Amino acid sequence: MKAKLPELKRELEGLPQPELVRICLRLAKHKIENKELLDYLLWSSDDPMAYAEAFKAEVLLPFEMPFVNAYSFTKSIRKSLRLVTKYLRFTGARQGESELLLSIVERFHSTYRREYRNGALAKIMFRCLKKVATNIAKLHEDIQADFTGQYNELLRLSINRLGQEYAENQTYL
Repeated sequence: MKAKLPELKRELEGLPQPELVRICLRLAKHKIENKELLDYLLWSSDDPMAYAEAFKAEVLLPFEMPFVNAYSFTKSIRKSLRLVTKYLRFTGARQGESELLLSIVERFHSTYRREYRNGALAKIMFRCLKKVATNIAKLHEDIQADFTGQYNELLRLSINRLGQEYAENQTYL
């Protein structure tokens, strides 16, 4: 039987601190993601943008590897996108997610070679840009202005390199 979140909260509020520490450590032992989340909550939750900067190095790491074909290149980009999803689950910061996604698209274009051009890769890139556009619309107006120019430039570059047919009704902001 799985307990609901309010029931768990009530139960945890009634426990003494040493028992809570024991439970948290036991949770951290079982899954790496639990340990990473606990690490974020303890040391980085006060500044999610600094965490995004530190996380950016890990997200862009797959682009540093030499690629032999389009399949390995596509696979590394998918790995980076999974890391961005994990970042969003931890922080909930749309601004940081937008920054990371724009970094991925930017790095894609800097490492792009003509032989990597395929439909799957183009769809992934345009999906990233679509997610960025959605996030930008939800941000404060001052922050929107910071991201809009970079987004429009990357969208233009993506359409030129990957083709209009994959753009899926993408519009400039």
